[in-house]
Amino acid sequence: MRNRDRRLNEAEKKLTRPERIKAVLEAMREDDHSTIAKLYETAPVFDYTATDLGFSKTITAVEIFSLRVDRTFFYHETRRQKAIAHMDLEWRDPDEPEPEGWKEDPLHVLLDEMILVHSCQVFADRIGLTLGELLAFSTAIDTAEWNHASAMVRECGEPEPLGILADRTVDVFGDFWDNYGGQSCRAT
Repeated sequence: MRNRDRRLNEAEKKLTRPERIKAVLEAMREDDHSTIAKLYETAPVFDYTATDLGFSKTITAVEIFSLRVDRTFFYHETRRQKAIAHMDLEWRDPDEPEPEGWKEDPLHVLLDEMILVHSCQVFADRIGLTLGELLAFSTAIDTAEWNHASAMVRECGEPEPLGILADRTVDVFGDFWDNYGGQSCRAT
């Protein structure tokens, strides 16, 4: 058993930065804390003072990115649900005045969700990660609403406006990624 563990540790030490990042993100998606711990323990230490900053900053960037995507996605989903509820007149007393601020079209909000989903996929491809790896900390990616928006994107193909809006969003994602020190995981 010790020889096997020693061989595994040697293999883990030889992982390149992109391989290690992808392995940690996949382990995070699977809630495999022991693998995450081993990969952190065996990460290269430079000058015997710190873990590889490109590695640790990329994991941090993925965490922050996932949480911000979740917050944005759930904000849009709340807007969409309220817009749908507004369309259903049975949800309120007909004698009450119509509430202000919820006159949004649910399809426009769904388009916002579709742009977000599509942009995440394009950005993940750009930096060499899968969508699951890029959103390793996400809870939105596991929801029926995310799957619905994703299916709508696939169904639409890439119509001109969706692609143009997604390109702008991907550029914003790139700026965010650079600001947090995220590294590309593309094979060089």
